[in-house]
Amino acid sequence: MAAVSCGWLIGALVAAGFRPPESSAAAGHGALLAPMAGGAQVGLGVFLGVVAALALTLAMARARGRRLEAQRQVIRKLFVLGEEVLAAGSQEQLVRQMRAVLPALLGATGLRVYVYNRNTHALEEIEADAGSRPTSIPVDRAQGLVAGAVSACFRNQTLLAVPDARRSPFLEHPAEADRVRALLLAPMMAQTEVRGVLEIHDARRKREFGLDEQMMIQHVANQAAIALRLMEEQRVREQLSRTERMAAAGQLLSGVAAELRGPVGAIVRLTEAFLYSKRGPLTDEEMRTIAVEAERAKNILERLVSFIQPDRTEARPVDLRSLLAQMLEFRRPHCALRGIEVHEQLGAEPVWVLGSRGQLERVFLNLLMHAEQALADSFEKRMSVSLSVLARRALVEIAYTASSPHAGSTPGRADTSVLIEGVIRGIVQSHGGETRLVRVGDVGSRMEVELPLAPERAGVRAGLLGERFVPRLSTVLLVEPDPSARGRLMGLLSSRGYRVVPAASAEQGAELAQRVRFDLVFCASQLPGLSWLDFFHTVRRRIQAFVLVSPAYDPDLARELPEGQVYWLAKPTVEIELERLLLALESAAQTPAAGPAAG
Repeated sequence: MAAVSCGWLIGALVAAGFRPPESSAAAGHGALLAPMAGGAQVGLGVFLGVVAALALTLAMARARGRRLEAQRQVIRKLFVLGEEVLAAGSQEQLVRQMRAVLPALLGATGLRVYVYNRNTHALEEIEADAGSRPTSIPVDRAQGLVAGAVSACFRNQTLLAVPDARRSPFLEHPAEADRVRALLLAPMMAQTEVRGVLEIHDARRKREFGLDEQMMIQHVANQAAIALRLMEEQRVREQLSRTERMAAAGQLLSGVAAELRGPVGAIVRLTEAFLYSKRGPLTDEEMRTIAVEAERAKNILERLVSFIQPDRTEARPVDLRSLLAQMLEFRRPHCALRGIEVHEQLGAEPVWVLGSRGQLERVFLNLLMHAEQALADSFEKRMSVSLSVLARRALVEIAYTASSPHAGSTPGRADTSVLIEGVIRGIVQSHGGETRLVRVGDVGSRMEVELPLAPERAGVRAGLLGERFVPRLSTVLLVEPDPSARGRLMGLLSSRGYRVVPAASAEQGAELAQRVRFDLVFCASQLPGLSWLDFFHTVRRRIQAFVLVSPAYDPDLARELPEGQVYWLAKPTVEIELERLLLALESAAQTPAAGPAAG
């Protein structure tokens, strides 16, 4: 700018005919200076005028630069305010943010925000100024200067400027114009919906709000409307999430109550018979029944507590196969009542992952319950649960086909993605895993949970009797046709470090014994096809001990068992009795001659 002005100045001097005197010519021709004195004075006047014009130009350029810088600052403040408004967590925070910026930018004295309440059909003020009460303006019955202008702005959905309150058609009492001299109102628009009204007021003087100021206020008002809509959507999501959690908790408590009804009822019946009958003490079988039912009730309550309480323990190795088997056993009665056929393919080997057992139980319980709900009204009620290991990662797949008898309805499909994307995804990701939802055909779904394997095999936990198991007889063949009993016994053995291979029949167990060397065999007393005694004679030379799992102790049968080779375990299995038996078997493996007698 300075270079251009200097060039303009030089051009003006040349055009005016101004020539600066040369020193050498003045010395040689002094007589010629006198006639040129008048022309030099004229040239000096032109020079001074040009200098004044240059100074004025520089002043105007500086003023324009300051004005542009002020406009840039206003734009930067508006950008920052827009980001803060969209990130506001509450309506009160939104108003505080706008109040800290807009009145100062516009030279106004205050700001108010009115949000439309659909229930009362009124515009309600958010966070009134200090010393004043929040205002509620009925949209159809507004009275007064401010209320009438706000209502008109909302109804007409257009910006409204009141430069002089004394001349406003909304003025009813002259005292109102003393409190507010000028108003600028902008409807807060989110797409085509009006959320409320943004008010800028000046209590000191009347004023005209320029076009730039009006556009600025309308832009901020629309940003505020979007923020209010986001807040409302967030409140709806939180309310739905709370409702879903309460429904899940209610269903869980209902299931626990149903589970507890059986064992508690059995305990009450036996204890009442003992207290009120005139017969002698309880028999061993009745005592065993009480112990079994009490342990069932304890396990149910412990599982409930683990679901409800937050798990803050450090990550530990968890046998995923044992966990899934226990979850399926826990849900099997509910599936049976609903007529759901469950197929499980969990494999024979423990699959260790690193994490929190309680949190993983919550994940798979929610997925199983969701599949059950989706199959409740389905023609084909089949659910499959499989566990596999691929590239050092454990993959759990829960698949089901929900074909509803009602045309066009697919129960549970709308909620499946929400289930996978919500809390379950967060828990699985905290364990270093991933969740996926795969659609199979029109009505089928497969929920996949992938978790990294633990870097090393899990350490064996201490037992109920204070012993820490380091199994020597580590490979176990479990022959049990009942899936529920098989899953429970597999879980108890796996949690103590035993490698369990399940078989549903004696024939299948005999075939496995031909190919794999087993240390122990747990065999149910009631088998389809080949009897347990024939099966024992088939595998007796390939194993170190044989455990017969029977629902009742038979003294005559115990006398027929080969001493030191066949042991007896009650069914249903009591954990502490199983532990005593395992300690005896491990002790007998160290000193074979001192093996305990059968029975």
